[in-house]
Amino acid sequence: AKQHFQSELTRNFGEELVAAMEGEEQFYTIENEAVSITLSSRGGKIYDVTLKDYFRYSDGEEAKEPIKMFDPATAKFDLGFYMRRGYSETKLNTENFYFTTSGVESFTDEDGQQSQRIALRLPMDEGAYLEFSYTLSPNDYMVDYDVRFVGMSEWMHNTTSFDITWNNTSYQNERGYKNENMYTSLYYRHPGETGIEDLGVSEGNKNKS
Repeated sequence: AKQHFQSELTRNFGEELVAAMEGEEQFYTIENEAVSITLSSRGGKIYDVTLKDYFRYSDGEEAKEPIKMFDPATAKFDLGFYMRRGYSETKLNTENFYFTTSGVESFTDEDGQQSQRIALRLPMDEGAYLEFSYTLSPNDYMVDYDVRFVGMSEWMHNTTSFDITWNNTSYQNERGYKNENMYTSLYYRHPGETGIEDLGVSEGNKNKS
């Protein structure tokens, strides 16, 4: 099945994309005073997040450990979408490919402060590529995440939707896991809106649209 998929990609979308299915996982770090974020070349995803100024529960005898937001072994992020050339249509899942990068870039932002950015690219054919860009500003816990499809309009003009799969398993960082689960929540905001929604983990599988 894998060989058939590779031959389909080669015929319709180029050898560079097929070559990106094989590789060795590399890790890169962007950080500021508040947080350290490790990214993986496999899938171009965030692999690990450490909060520098917050620490896991300690009984006083153990050395304090900075909080890690989730277990890196469980880090999963996948962007799935269809590409079409001629009469051939193929679904691409980013988690199956190794991205390339020129490394972490430091630059001065509009406020004159030093920020960090890394662009992870999945090469396609004829100079086209998919890019995941992560930017971290000073003293900020939020990372800007941008997705760019460069030179890919020929293959994606019929694409109307994307599948996003994002899973992580959190560590226990507090003494009492029941209270930690009760007060743990996921917060998000829809584009163009000022209100913030929350999805409490303690409420189980809760869906909001």
